[in-house]
Amino acid sequence: MLEEARENGLKFTMDDLAKRLAMSKRTLYEHFLSKTLILETLIERTNDDMIRKTEQIIEDNQLYLLKKIRQSIRIMLKYYKFYDL
Repeated sequence: MLEEARENGLKFTMDDLAKRLAMSKRTLYEHFLSKTLILETLIERTNDDMIRKTEQIIEDNQLYLLKKIRQSIRIMLKYYKFYDL
């Protein structure tokens, strides 16, 4: 699911996603009731990932403050790009 979104942004069809996952659309809809639910799950997981990575940077005692800020901003920009913002 993440790979499809990374390649095509958040603009994908259920057909594209089902094909990418090697399953039927029917099977896909058995796991997710709607495309909206898929997008909500995708956003939640990528947001959790961004927070986890940012926290790792902040907690790294080997990095000085300016380096933590720069790396944190890079992480945020990476995810904003992912969402086509």
